[in-house]
Amino acid sequence: MSFFIFYIFLVIIIITISKANKVNKNKNYDKQYQELQRRYDQKRASQVQTISAQPPRETVPPRQEVKQPSSGVKQPGQVVQQPGNETKQPGQGTKSTVQKTSTTDYLQKKARMDQIEHAKEKREEMKRVNQKYGGNEVGGRYLLGDPIPHGMKIKYCPYCGAENLVQDHYYSGKDCYFCRTELK
Repeated sequence: MSFFIFYIFLVIIIITISKANKVNKNKNYDKQYQELQRRYDQKRASQVQTISAQPPRETVPPRQEVKQPSSGVKQPGQVVQQPGNETKQPGQGTKSTVQKTSTTDYLQKKARMDQIEHAKEKREEMKRVNQKYGGNEVGGRYLLGDPIPHGMKIKYCPYCGAENLVQDHYYSGKDCYFCRTELK
């Protein structure tokens, strides 16, 4: 019996200690939180003081000209110097009066140039393909179950049997889309 009483007292002591630890932990967390909050407030106040102590900015200074490298390649954001546009003012050296282009204008021009270059490469590729395979146009591919477009008919390749779409008034001069054999 005394053994059970001892265990009951032991359990009560352990519960009391654990409750006290929880209360202390909560107090420690509260203290830590308050300390962090105080540090944050001090840091924020010092930032506000330094910002208010700085003189206000009026305007952003304009971009300065960047000299073009000797390689002759224009980098984004650089100003192209044109040889005939130099003016000489008294007391100063030569200065170029060059129009600056915006980034969007530069990107639009670059996109147009890329599009032209892509089209040129595609034409060259088609020229190589046509030279390699007889120089004739290639028939269209017909997939089983697709409707036949108006003004077109199906022509079978004599070599591989592929179904090619060609115009109704077809006579000759087309190649198979698959094997590039001339359709007859």
